[in-house]
Amino acid sequence: MVTKKIIGRIIPFSRGEYDPSFNYDVLDQVQLATAIYQSRKPNNCGHPVTDTEWWSKYFDVGAAIEAATSKDTPEIDAASNVVRIMGIDSDGQPCSIKPKDLVDYVLSSLLDYDIIARSH
Repeated sequence: MVTKKIIGRIIPFSRGEYDPSFNYDVLDQVQLATAIYQSRKPNNCGHPVTDTEWWSKYFDVGAAIEAATSKDTPEIDAASNVVRIMGIDSDGQPCSIKPKDLVDYVLSSLLDYDIIARSH
């Protein structure tokens, strides 16, 4: 007979928007503005995401958006004044991405990854 012992969580778990009244567990991830933070400890309730003893910044696309929308960034679509970030498409060709589209893509990819990881 095989005995199973729970040793703890190894896969991050997305909890959505940060709520200071929620009791987060270790590896829980929350979103606040353009950043994703990951809880470093269990019983993490009421600690702001800026408290590095309790939270680690997982990633933040805010700096990329700020740079892309800076007045020093050349505008590509002058007619609509839409600033875009230059990138490389899946076929290896240059492409441009709206900052909001980039944020939406990154956040949805993380949610898709989390759902896939939890379903296996």
